[in-house]
Amino acid sequence: MDKFTHCPLCYEELLVVETTPCISCGSSKTSLKILKQDIEENFSHDSINYSIYRAFEKFEVMLCNICTLDFTSVASEFFRFKKEKTINPSDFQFLKIIKNPAIGKDKFCPSCNMRLAYLLFIEKTREINPR
Repeated sequence: MDKFTHCPLCYEELLVVETTPCISCGSSKTSLKILKQDIEENFSHDSINYSIYRAFEKFEVMLCNICTLDFTSVASEFFRFKKEKTINPSDFQFLKIIKNPAIGKDKFCPSCNMRLAYLLFIEKTREINPR
């Protein structure tokens, strides 16, 4: 994490923030609040589940159950796939569920409004899909 001081997409200086395990929504205040409450209640409600997936047959990513579904709404061009490609749930192969998820820290780009883990996933996906 210390290697990166600036966003790989827009070059804005990165901040260090608390995060949940989800690379997509993990830096949102709402997600953090829900996970903190789940931790305090000893996961009696398990409001949000976190899992590791193999995305696009190449990359391991950690997502919550909500963001896993939300990925199908992302335009494929965002990852530099051809316009005809539709992102489907089948693009994410389930590997394992994360038991007792914890609050962590990651760097965050205030301009892109994304945490570094997600920014690096975007960057890697774009590298395999050059223009």
